[in-house]
Amino acid sequence: MDELRPVTNRSKAFGSRLGLFCLACLSAGLALISPPLAFAARPADELLDIRGVVVDTKDPPTPLVGVTVLVQGTVRGTTTDAEGFFSIKAKHGDVLTFSFIGYTGKEYRVNKSVANLSIAMEEELTSIDQVVVTGMTSQQRKHIAASVGAVAPSNFENKPITRLSQALQGGTTGILVTQSSGLPGGDGATIKIRGVASLLGSDPLVLVDGFEFDMDKLDPSTVESVSILKDAAAASIYGAKAGNGVILITTKRGSAGKVSVSYNGYFGIQQPIYLPDFVDGATYMEYINEANRNTTGVDKYTPEQIRITREGSDPIHYPSTDWMKETMRETAPIHEHNFTVSGGNTTARFALSAQYLNQDGMYKVMDNGFERLTVRANTTVNLNKDIMMFVDMFVGRDTQRQPETMNKTILDYIYLAPPTLVSKYPRKEGQKPGYDYYGVYFEWMNPLANLERGTQVESVRDYVTINARPTWHIIPGLTLKGQVGYRIASGMDKKDRNAYVFLDYFSGNESGTFGAVKSATYTTRTSYWMVGATLDWTKEFGDHRINILGGWNEEVDRRNGWDDVALLSFFGKAYYSYKDKYLAEVGIRRDGSSLFGDGHKWGNFPSVAVGWNVNREPWMQNARFIDNFKIRASYGMLGNNNVALYRYQTIIDNSGNEIVNGNPDLTWEKVKILDAGIDLSLFGQKLEVTFDWFRKVTDDMIVNVPSTPSSGLLAAPMNVGKAEVKGYEIGVGFNHSFTKDIDFSINLGYSYNKSKWLEITNDELINGNTIYRKGHAIKEYYGYQADHLLTQDDLDFRVPIIGGYDGATTAQLPGDIRYVDTNGDKVITTDDRVPLGDQDPHSVYYGNLSFRWKNLDFDMQVNGVGYVPIFYQGLISNPLDPEYGGTPQRWHLDHWKAENPDRNAKLPRVTTDPGNNALLSTFWKENGAFVRIKYMQLGYNFKALAKKIHAGNFRVYVNVQNPFTFTKVELIDPETKGTHTTYPMFKTYSVGLNVNF
Repeated sequence: MDELRPVTNRSKAFGSRLGLFCLACLSAGLALISPPLAFAARPADELLDIRGVVVDTKDPPTPLVGVTVLVQGTVRGTTTDAEGFFSIKAKHGDVLTFSFIGYTGKEYRVNKSVANLSIAMEEELTSIDQVVVTGMTSQQRKHIAASVGAVAPSNFENKPITRLSQALQGGTTGILVTQSSGLPGGDGATIKIRGVASLLGSDPLVLVDGFEFDMDKLDPSTVESVSILKDAAAASIYGAKAGNGVILITTKRGSAGKVSVSYNGYFGIQQPIYLPDFVDGATYMEYINEANRNTTGVDKYTPEQIRITREGSDPIHYPSTDWMKETMRETAPIHEHNFTVSGGNTTARFALSAQYLNQDGMYKVMDNGFERLTVRANTTVNLNKDIMMFVDMFVGRDTQRQPETMNKTILDYIYLAPPTLVSKYPRKEGQKPGYDYYGVYFEWMNPLANLERGTQVESVRDYVTINARPTWHIIPGLTLKGQVGYRIASGMDKKDRNAYVFLDYFSGNESGTFGAVKSATYTTRTSYWMVGATLDWTKEFGDHRINILGGWNEEVDRRNGWDDVALLSFFGKAYYSYKDKYLAEVGIRRDGSSLFGDGHKWGNFPSVAVGWNVNREPWMQNARFIDNFKIRASYGMLGNNNVALYRYQTIIDNSGNEIVNGNPDLTWEKVKILDAGIDLSLFGQKLEVTFDWFRKVTDDMIVNVPSTPSSGLLAAPMNVGKAEVKGYEIGVGFNHSFTKDIDFSINLGYSYNKSKWLEITNDELINGNTIYRKGHAIKEYYGYQADHLLTQDDLDFRVPIIGGYDGATTAQLPGDIRYVDTNGDKVITTDDRVPLGDQDPHSVYYGNLSFRWKNLDFDMQVNGVGYVPIFYQGLISNPLDPEYGGTPQRWHLDHWKAENPDRNAKLPRVTTDPGNNALLSTFWKENGAFVRIKYMQLGYNFKALAKKIHAGNFRVYVNVQNPFTFTKVELIDPETKGTHTTYPMFKTYSVGLNVNF
């Protein structure tokens, strides 16, 4: 066992390194911006001369004139001058209060060691005045005519989420967020914005501070805002990559003022939501006997063997192994820590953060899990009064450790290994120290032996990003912005296994071997760079406001040493408003992509949007309960070039074999979106309602069209499809402060969309268990319609069955699934398959509840999906594999039996080979609708303690993630829709701390 590496030692070592690193970062940050001017030692009650400047939190900071500065509890006060400066006398320990109309008040406790102050005050904005990142620029909500959603920070702050994509679930209407696995390091969520009308994937374009980046590499604690561009008017400025929508993420930056030091962290315990409930050894033996009787007519186990196994009197010869207990933990720890230092002055601001995440996996013995270390440094420097530079750097390392098996996964082995196999034999006389005897199953398929003696794969991935954005305010209202970004990713896969010879416990003969594995393989290094510039002009004259921007962008994505994907773009957009009442947006983008051949490289993507703030009409002024009433509409076109490399040309390998059947006429998919919506705010913005209706049509859809069998050619990509997605979204929010001590808010969202093929070659294409058929959903399950189970009477009446009745025996027997002869030819064949339902749900909904009473706060989120078919497959539906066996769960015991031939039995007859009963059919279909409590969090802010330790905030919270799921699906997680090889998702109980100074 010497070669096994304990988790605790590795984690402690890594944690120690992180602690030293973070302390160094904090010390360096504090040293960099420590005030240059300090008081000499003076009596505590002596009045000190305090000077400072008050600015806003914008970049660059603007001095605030007329801010009232008071010494709390006295009448001593002053106001800031024309340049934002102030001077006031106060004692050490006094509290200075800063107040200004339209800004959030600020307090500062006087410290005799600090003489010069920089105070930054945050502007108080109503929901319609809030600034939203809309693509290449920012706009106040009241000036936006497009459909833009925003995810509340509460979705991703202080939650035990390992990937930012998970936090978008329940964040805004119009998005479907699905987590397909709980595997540490592989638990990111897929995001679909307003459905999918393409076969080229559903991933939206994600930009972090204007730079394309994987959101799941980010530390959620560093995120300032998340915007979702849902319609073409909002997203068309990103043209080629915006076909699936756009997600804009901004990260936190430092602001002028006192240095802020914060820590956010939690410790938690993870518990799998769904685990198999396998039968014991004796029940397994009875199940296998029944399967054998239905297959060969011969029992495998005698009643005496079953009795001894049930009694447990001879566990060496007749074991009853619980493989879940032998290989899986009941719980696994997780912890995450974030340290941030931010601050600066009117010349330079910075935010430096470091994150460490450690998530243990569920397997016993072998060190398995995931670690992440990230560092982000965002800096802003005013080179002079007109030129400013943003420079952001990000460094990250992901380390995932998992077991690797010979030909399957550990989860496969757990489902396949029978309970009649000994996991590990007890030690016996003369046994060599350090050597263990394992039960032998197909040489190497003992799950415990693989965890204790098998291969561990350690996958390390490193990421480095730099993003520089110079900004030149040429004249008031005219700004030139540049951007240069570079990203590089590399990694290594290290495999480690010691040689081991497996011997039979009784005979001592060799039964299998593990050869030594000591390898390290470097992964393909990828890189991405982009450069661009934007000229932004804003002008207000009288009742008119106009904002025009135009720019250029170039990028190269190097996917390996030879394959580059280049994109050259030119774009422009104009925003216009009259009296903040009538709104208009016009945009255009032209993209050239290296993924297409000559004559097809360029695409144009225009958009237009109009809006009407009805509440600003004179005849609406008496309706004072209406704060905002906006009607908007938009139409535009987006592009999609997410195709594989070189698909526009035919490629042959060195042997002359065709490996790509190219299409020189291949070109862009064109996504056209029509959107109409209403934004309504009532009763002092306590009640807000948003409604959108949309229709998304994709023209020139790229489909891999199979060649005719006689041609011998590979499938070729062609622009032969057309599909639409139609739907609507509604969001309702109520937010109210009943008293200064009581706040309450609830936000509800519902989204509905449905896809349909309008055109496709030959009206349909079949791809395994998926069908693309004109008039139907984009992706539908394709299988058989089941009609209960076959009876002997059915066979006597010669109902249609697979293979018919011409042979000496029939392929189906009583107790098998009866399939419907949909085409009426009296025999069941693949031609009887029919569409079985859309693979994506049509309905998605969520609810967010927040309550605060004094220092106590509570947050909860509920989300769910409407009807969507889910099919049990593999060892979930039929637990016995014809080659490797398997173990049934207790659920499988309720099946058809020869002594009780019920056509309505829950499951078909048991056989060693499921055969035709394993076909995809409605027999295995479940209603995949579910409601899940995503999280519940209770926190308390210890203000007295914070004041005592001179902290701005000291909050402790408890959180539970995924505590309850309500669904009809019994055997798998309805969100993952997985199989027996799907790593379980977790419910997580955690305790966290937020403190800042």
